[in-house]
Amino acid sequence: MCAIDPDAMNAGQRGAIRRGGDLVAWVSGVNLLGEAFDPHEFDRDRKAAGDGTPVVIRSGWVEDGSRPAWMPASRGRFRERCEAMEDFGGEWWIWPRWDHVLSDVPSVQTFFRERSAEKTRWGLVLDVMGLLSEEMRGGAAMDHVERIVLALGMHPALRGVILPGQDGTSGNHVPLEQEIHKRLVRDVAGDVAWIEATGA
Repeated sequence: MCAIDPDAMNAGQRGAIRRGGDLVAWVSGVNLLGEAFDPHEFDRDRKAAGDGTPVVIRSGWVEDGSRPAWMPASRGRFRERCEAMEDFGGEWWIWPRWDHVLSDVPSVQTFFRERSAEKTRWGLVLDVMGLLSEEMRGGAAMDHVERIVLALGMHPALRGVILPGQDGTSGNHVPLEQEIHKRLVRDVAGDVAWIEATGA
């Protein structure tokens, strides 16, 4: 089991995902939509991670919150920057969130449908709790969870799964997190990195 703080990674920090002492993936918190985006910075992360080690990247957010990240202009910029990264080759795992360019099941499915595996191996980090906006975490939350897990829990690109923390660090949503945790452990199979969220 690995551990990571999703909020820290969304704020631009970097970190390593380790299983025991072994490096599973390197997390780059750089924003794909940010004004300071530099594809060479991602390539440096890829090289720093070591030969063949995947780099996890967040799926792009609007830094000032002035508009939704899934608007056409943001999607276009996101696509262009993914293409710039593809020129470096390697393996990249994309980590979606409800307020990012990749914010829901359809946008994630479209992303992978459009990607070529010729030069770049794209993977998916599934964060079910992260795909639920505050409004979606109410009475119908498990209906949303059901749809997300059915659609993405067996996706061929799935490489990592974020398990909600079990320590109550997220405040009011502990019962929901516990249900998501149980559902993921029960229904997701295959060789994936299990990553426990801390401070999320």
